[in-house]
Amino acid sequence: MFADNDIGSDILADLTEDHLEKMGVSIGNRLRLLKAIGAEATNAADISAPATPPVAVAIRTAASPPKPLLSSDAERRPLTVMFCALADSTALSTQLDPEDLQDVIRG
Repeated sequence: MFADNDIGSDILADLTEDHLEKMGVSIGNRLRLLKAIGAEATNAADISAPATPPVAVAIRTAASPPKPLLSSDAERRPLTVMFCALADSTALSTQLDPEDLQDVIRG
């Protein structure tokens, strides 16, 4: 969402609640973002350093979904999957209350 609106870390401190509302950010996420940006501006005033991860994390988690991996970011890893099924557990799950089924399975 930020990339679509050409918003980078250089202008985060200039964002207002109206800007975020126009971009479609929910009220709770607007408040989180503004709080994180304000905290970052306070920290930046104390030390002269580029934006630190809290703002980036708040923006990534509150305002935009994770970007898909590019093919160059992909990594092949071995994976082992084990699936265990109890005999007739599907039929049993249709007959029992979920909590009762859990007790049977644990037993």
